[in-house]
Amino acid sequence: MPATSIVRHIAKGSIFIHLVLLPLFVLAVTLFAQHKITDQFFDEAKHHAKLIAKRIELSWPEKKAISHMLDREVALTNIVYVYIANSQGKILAQSSFIPSHRHFQEDSFFDQHQDGIFDISIPMSIRDQDSLPTRLYVGFNEERTKRAIQNLRLNLTLFTLIYILIALAITLASARKISSPLNKLRVAIQKSSNTLPDDEIHTSSNLHEIRALAQEINIMRKDLVSQAQKLRHQATHDILTGLPNRALCMDRISQAMALCQRKRKHFVLMLLDLDQFKEINDTLGHKAGDTLLEVTASRLIRIVRKSDSVARLGGDEFAILLPTADASQAAIVAQKALKSIQKPFHFEDHTLHIHASIGAAMYPEHGKTVGELLHSADVAMYHAKRGGHGFIMHHRNLSSGAAGSLALVSDLEAAIEQEEVIPYFQPKLDIRSQTITGVEVLIRWRHHKRGLLFPDDFIPAAENSNIINRLTLYVIKKAIQQSVEWLRGGLEVSVAVNISAKNLQQPNFAATVLSLLEKHTLPSRLLEIELTESAVLNDPELAKQTLSRLSQQNVHISLDDFGAGNTSLAHFLELPLDTIKIDKSFVRDIFRNPNQQSIVHRIIELAHALNLSTTVEGVEDEKALQLLTQLDADAIQGYVLCKPLMAREFEMWVKQQGIYQIRSGAGTASLQ
Repeated sequence: MPATSIVRHIAKGSIFIHLVLLPLFVLAVTLFAQHKITDQFFDEAKHHAKLIAKRIELSWPEKKAISHMLDREVALTNIVYVYIANSQGKILAQSSFIPSHRHFQEDSFFDQHQDGIFDISIPMSIRDQDSLPTRLYVGFNEERTKRAIQNLRLNLTLFTLIYILIALAITLASARKISSPLNKLRVAIQKSSNTLPDDEIHTSSNLHEIRALAQEINIMRKDLVSQAQKLRHQATHDILTGLPNRALCMDRISQAMALCQRKRKHFVLMLLDLDQFKEINDTLGHKAGDTLLEVTASRLIRIVRKSDSVARLGGDEFAILLPTADASQAAIVAQKALKSIQKPFHFEDHTLHIHASIGAAMYPEHGKTVGELLHSADVAMYHAKRGGHGFIMHHRNLSSGAAGSLALVSDLEAAIEQEEVIPYFQPKLDIRSQTITGVEVLIRWRHHKRGLLFPDDFIPAAENSNIINRLTLYVIKKAIQQSVEWLRGGLEVSVAVNISAKNLQQPNFAATVLSLLEKHTLPSRLLEIELTESAVLNDPELAKQTLSRLSQQNVHISLDDFGAGNTSLAHFLELPLDTIKIDKSFVRDIFRNPNQQSIVHRIIELAHALNLSTTVEGVEDEKALQLLTQLDADAIQGYVLCKPLMAREFEMWVKQQGIYQIRSGAGTASLQ
C-alpha cells in the first residue's frame, strides 16, 4: 500500500466529518426545528380558534356584532377566513371574506393540502334557531410560517458552509503544524545517520509530542548503536574469553601481511595449545575447563604489547600475532607466555600446574598466505608438543606431513562416528538411451575447524593408516542406505564404492559387504565396487578372489581411472569386470591432441570386444559429449550433466530433467 502524508490523512478525516457527518447533523437539526415550528403553528391555531369560539358564544346571538368581531380577527391576525355553520352546512355568521372557489378540507398537519391555508374546525356549544349543533370553521395563513422555515434552512445552510470552510482551514493549518516539525525531524534523522551516536537530534517544534518523539528517537538510536556494537563485537570475539575469535584473527593476519608487503618487513604468528586441557575438562568438568581458558586468556594479554594481538581460535588453541617482532623477540614472548601459563591454576579445592606448547611461523619466510602461515605454525606447535620442547620456531627440516596426517586421522575417526563425512551424488548418463544409469558419490568432510574438505585433502592420510578400511565400509553403508531409501520411493538408483588396495587385503571384506546388502535388503545388482589399477596390482590373486565372490552375488565390478597408469588391459582379463571407466585426462586433451581420440576409440573397441561397457569420466560440455557419442562410448559422467549433488538435491534434479529417466544400472559411489 502506497504511503500517504499526515496532512492528507487529517484532511481526509476532516472532510469526512465536515462534509458528510456535519451536513447530516444539520439536516437532522433542521428537520427537528421545522417540526417544532409546525407543531407550534398547529397548537397556536387550535388555541386561537378556541378563543374565537368562546367570544362568539358570549356574544351569541348578536350576529352583527359577531361578524364585526370576525372581520377584526381577519384584519389583525393571520386568519384568512372564519365562519359559523350548523350541522347541515348553513352559514350562521361569517367574516367579510370567504374564498368561494375552494371547498373546506380540514388539515391534520401543516401544509397537508399544499394550498397555503391551514383549515381547522372546532365544535361550539351554541345551537341555531332550529336547535342544530354548530361548528366554527377557521382558515389560517401558512405563508408566514413557511417563510420562517425557509429562513431557518437558509441560515443553517450558510452556517454549515461557513463552518466547513473555517474547520477545513483550521484542520489544514493544524496538520501542517504537525507535519512540518515531523518532516524537519525526518531530515534531522537522515542527517544524523552520518554523525556520531552521541550527537542528539534536536527539533524546534513547541509541540510536546514532537519533542517527546525526538527524545525517544535519540534513546532508540543510542540503543540501536549499542546493540549493533555488541553484535559486531560478538561476531568477532570469543564469548567466553572476550578475545578476538578466529575470523577477526584471520583478518588481522591479512592486514599485517598487506602492511609488511608495502614496507617489506616481517611479522610472527604463534599458535599456543594447552597440554592438559582435555584431561582437566573430562576430570573436573566443563566449568573448570572454561575457567582455565579465561585465566589463560588474561595471562596472555598481560605479557604482550598493545600492538600485539591475542585470539582464541577454538577449543584450547590460542593465537598470538606479533606484527613488529622478529624470531628472537618472538622467542622472548613465547617464554613469557609459557612461564605465565605454568603458574599454579586454582579451581575450587584443586591446585593445578598447566603446561602449553607453542609453534611460531614468520611471514613471509614460512608462508605467503594466511593458510600457509597457519599451517607452518601448526606444524611447529605439533613438534613442540610431541617433543616436549615448549616452543619451536618453524624451519624447513620440520615434517609437516607427519603432523598433518596424524591430526587428520584422529579427526577423521571422530568424523566417522559423528557422520560428518557426507555423500554427494553425480549422475551417469547412458548415451544411447539418454537415461540415467546411476550415480557416483563424491564424499565431502565437514571439518569442525577447517570447513568443507574434499577427498584429496584427507584420503591420502587415510590410506596410509588403517582408518581407510573403516572409512570404506562407512561409505558403502551410507551408499546402500541411500539406494534403499530411493528404491522405497520408487527411484531405482545403483551406487558403487571406490575401494583401496588395503580393502582388498582384508580377508573378510567381501563377506562384510554382502552382509551389509542383506542387512539393508538392497538387491546386490544395485551396488558397484570400483577399484583402481594399483589396488589390483598390489595382490592380483587376493583381488581376484575377493572380487569374484562379490561378482557371483551380482555385485557390479568396475575398473576406475583406466589409462591413468601404465598398465595394459591384459593384466585385468582374469578379473570379473563389468565396466571400464576411462580416465578424465583423455577427455581434457581430446580436442587438442588427435591421438587422444584414437586412443579413446581403441579403448572403447577393446572393451566392447571383451564384452565390457565403458564410462567416460570428466565430460564437461556438449561438444565432448557429441564426440564420445561418435566414438561409441556407452556412458558418460561429469559437469555436462550437473555438479555433485546432495541426496535431496539429486532427487529434485531427477524430477526437473524431463528427458532423463532413472533405470536400473550401475552407478558409482567414490572416495575420490
